[in-house]
Amino acid sequence: MPSEIEIQRIKRRAEQLCHWRNENVSAELGKACFDIQAQQFVFYKTAFAVDSIHCQRDIEVAKLHYEPTGKQWHLFIRSNDNDINRDVEWQAHITHPMHVDALSLLSVIERDQDEYIWG
Repeated sequence: MPSEIEIQRIKRRAEQLCHWRNENVSAELGKACFDIQAQQFVFYKTAFAVDSIHCQRDIEVAKLHYEPTGKQWHLFIRSNDNDINRDVEWQAHITHPMHVDALSLLSVIERDQDEYIWG
């Protein structure tokens, strides 16, 4: 299990990631947020109606999960063929499925060069 210090470090970095993304992306493309659930961080894209300041829905787009057996963090992304009205199906990130350092995977979520997460 990751230490409390490591969790706080990851949380701080996830907050920065969401803040940076929300400053640089218009609301129509969805705002970033995250939630901590047990041993994982779940990232959401919050969708807004064009003429509204109220959230229309939150879409889970990525999750960073700690696997205690291998002491590694795993990065999962929402399966592209998921209907947003059904339960989420997760798949390992294609090019960066795991790493011992969660901050490395947070960089993958932030940059999303292949547009697997935020696209």
